[in-house]
Amino acid sequence: MRVLLLIVILLSGCGSTALYGDSISVLCEDFTPGMNRAVGGATSGDMVNEIEKYVLFDVRGGMTYHILIGANDIYWGLEDGTIRNIRKALNILQGNQIIITSILPTSWDDRNRRAKILNAGIKDLALEHGAVYRDRHSEFADAQGLLKVEYNADGIHLTDSGCKALFEGV
Repeated sequence: MRVLLLIVILLSGCGSTALYGDSISVLCEDFTPGMNRAVGGATSGDMVNEIEKYVLFDVRGGMTYHILIGANDIYWGLEDGTIRNIRKALNILQGNQIIITSILPTSWDDRNRRAKILNAGIKDLALEHGAVYRDRHSEFADAQGLLKVEYNADGIHLTDSGCKALFEGV
């Protein structure tokens, strides 16, 4: 009975779009499409756990899943597992539309260099799995490759105009 109630709660009025990400997505909640299942501080491994937890109850199929993850993997030095975890997520979500957004630039050169390397792998992975890849890193970077001032709330998180631009057209 509890499981049935949980399924009804998850599926009632929730639309057909879900977003998995980290605090960038959490703080942009007013601008995100559909259900925002982002978790502040989440790594790509945490995202896979969240997907495994919720997708079990998504019995309708035909969902659109947005993935915006990787900033915390870079922060914690966990890049070695990022591609593997995103691949795992793509395998779980297969049969649905999947849109993967690049890791955004920050105010730190080293993190941006590492993000560009990961983004190349994420793009290849998206193409390999038939997912849509949205390169927002280039769009959000200034001439020095840092997060644009108008989008920069604290070096990594976005202002409202950054959130609006990130999810515009989604």
